[in-house]
Amino acid sequence: MISFGLLGFSNLIFMSQFGWQTAAVANAIFSSYVMIYTPMKRTSEANTHWGSLVGAGVPYLGWLAGGGMITDLPPLMLALFMFAWQYPHFYGILWTYKDDYRNAGFKMIESHEKAGNFAKLAFFGQLGSMVGLVYSGWMNPYLLAPTMYWMY
Repeated sequence: MISFGLLGFSNLIFMSQFGWQTAAVANAIFSSYVMIYTPMKRTSEANTHWGSLVGAGVPYLGWLAGGGMITDLPPLMLALFMFAWQYPHFYGILWTYKDDYRNAGFKMIESHEKAGNFAKLAFFGQLGSMVGLVYSGWMNPYLLAPTMYWMY
């Protein structure tokens, strides 16, 4: 009961400072992480996909808190970038600690072929999102190639 009271009180403060849309996105990210992604780690390889989706919501949180609209193009492109970025980020960690994940009972994609396919999709997702950021005026076109080089 105390936790629900704290949740309600913190939401009131959050909404008074950043608006109801920001509070709704923050609650969606938090509840999806806690109630779906974390339990899914032990039941399905798809947890990486869900975790990527949850992590991709964070740019919207910042965008809305800064006064932007949820329908604006830049946070969508940033969210796509973050979604695609999660795969190479996570697979790098997984290959280093895969025995630890296995010992903890987490179900992870361990097939090199599957992981490689997701990494290729991630590359094109990141490239596409950066082209979208250039188009929207939020990224200098001259930074596109060096950014992709630096990331890969």
